[in-house]
Amino acid sequence: MKNLLRKFRDLLDKFNLLPTFSADAVFLLAVSMLAICFINNSAFQQLSDILSNSTKALLIVVVGLGFTFYTAFFARFKTETQKHYMLWFALIVNFIIGLTSFGSLRPDEAWLHYIFPILNTAAFGVVILLSYAGLYNTSRISTKSSEYSNLIYGTVAVILITGLYEYLFHAPWQITLSASAAYANMFNTSITRRLPVLFGGFKDKTLIVQDLIDKATNEMINRLNDNSLDTGKFLLVTVAKIEFTPIPDSKDEDTFLKQLRLMRDRSENLAVVSIGTYEWTRAWWSSTDTYLVLVIKIYLSEEEKCYEFYQTLEVETERYSLNDRGLIYQGRC
Repeated sequence: MKNLLRKFRDLLDKFNLLPTFSADAVFLLAVSMLAICFINNSAFQQLSDILSNSTKALLIVVVGLGFTFYTAFFARFKTETQKHYMLWFALIVNFIIGLTSFGSLRPDEAWLHYIFPILNTAAFGVVILLSYAGLYNTSRISTKSSEYSNLIYGTVAVILITGLYEYLFHAPWQITLSASAAYANMFNTSITRRLPVLFGGFKDKTLIVQDLIDKATNEMINRLNDNSLDTGKFLLVTVAKIEFTPIPDSKDEDTFLKQLRLMRDRSENLAVVSIGTYEWTRAWWSSTDTYLVLVIKIYLSEEEKCYEFYQTLEVETERYSLNDRGLIYQGRC
């Protein structure tokens, strides 16, 4: 059954039909929901009534909404917990607007109004099915923060869509929100990438970190597959060179890293890589998954604390490769 679902997922992915729920799409869904609640009191009342029936769903929506805006403007990277709540926030909202849309439609409604609820309901069903089969996870939401250009252009677009459907077409609020969600999921990225970049300089450090992660990951996987990796050593990656540094037996890892950082040029950006494991539990009632990971600590010049990431790996026939779980941001260290 799992192999069949994997083929189904790959087929959807091949034709760009697999729901992505990217960080940009989740953000624009949040903007659309707040906009329709602001201008349509009926939408706010009905959403409140639906969510009040489930404390768990209400909590996920509120926390997911908060994380969506926080990570968009105040964080360079998203933790696994933040991505988890953001994904489930998007799923719950898609389920609500998909389920309630059909009851709000009239027989004389335009055929296009039926398309969006079907897409929302299908997206929810596909993701839930693949998620519980272990074939869909939070890696679909990028660990790094979104580009401001995508958020700004996308916000303008969904506000215009909301206004058109609400005041020109006089569509039910569910259809209005559904249309905005469809735009966010299917069209925003392809449109905004063709427009001028706004405030690009704000993301420079994010790009530096991502570049160091890519270099460190590629070097470690190559060394693991070549059997040229000595245990008990750290891989150090800078812009200029890549080297191994042993940990003295008399020192623990944290102490060694602090002293190493003091000894080196503080103006350089440094990635320190080792091998470890990572455990992830979605909720207290869920089982715990354990992953083989590269522990990557990024030290940016003139910053005291590092950024800690886990790059998940898998091993098949004694060959190392990246796991579908992708890159996990642990936090500052």
